Amino acid sequence: MWTNRVFMRGLISGIQKSAALIPDTKPPVVLKSINELDPNNDDIWQAKLDGAFVYYTLGPRGIRAFSYRRSKKTGDVIEHTEKLQGLQNAKVPKELYGAVLQGEAWHPELAAREVGGILNSRKIEYKDELQAALHGIEKIPGVDLSQLNNHEKLELLRDIATKISVFDLPETAYSHSEKKTLLKKIESGNHPQTEEGIIGYPKEGKLYKIVFSPTHDLPVVGITEGEGGIEGKGIGALLVGTQENPTRVGTGLSSKMREVFYKNPELIKGLKS
Repeated sequence: MWTNRVFMRGLISGIQKSAALIPDTKPPVVLKSINELDPNNDDIWQAKLDGAFVYYTLGPRGIRAFSYRRSKKTGDVIEHTEKLQGLQNAKVPKELYGAVLQGEAWHPELAAREVGGILNSRKIEYKDELQAALHGIEKIPGVDLSQLNNHEKLELLRDIATKISVFDLPETAYSHSEKKTLLKKIESGNHPQTEEGIIGYPKEGKLYKIVFSPTHDLPVVGITEGEGGIEGKGIGALLVGTQENPTRVGTGLSSKMREVFYKNPELIKGLKS
């Protein structure tokens, strides 16, 4: 009993200390249209993962993951560490103790709302269900981030991901040809990490995002056939908008959802995306 009380006090103390490190908002990102994309400038592009934003704290006992949202009951940060693969046993270099990183809890076959459902569930079977990705830096002890531009911060982030293998990095494009290839793969629905869009890293200023798929209650008017591993088993995408000029939307569809719609196409009647 005494041991349990000590453990709980330590756990609560750890959460309270983490709350002091974790901002209660996400970093600002500017929304742009696809027409504003310019592969000829020196911006760096990354695939935009369809997941849930989290903050990671690094220390001698591994990595912890937290929501920026606070508990409505206690006001404490909400911890998601157990839901992400390998964080608790990750070896963190001493120079990164105390670092706070920005990232995503994600899964290549799940949409953001499904990821959010896992994070908010108390079911034990969801332990180690999600993957950890990085896309920004909040704090690194001994490093004055105000003296670094966005490109330098991104290179620092790549170095961290190299040292801590549990972290994924979204596909990153630097050259004109790399950007065109990334754009084509995402727009066609053939990118393994996302169908959602791109995050842009200008050298200076705020990051921006381009989301390809419409998100505001457009009627579903049809489906496309699945390709590759889901050919003959699942749909490729939903067609939304109008019959004359539909837009292809693949983001937000898990493998199971694709199979359900393939076997029961009548379910799309009246559906909105």
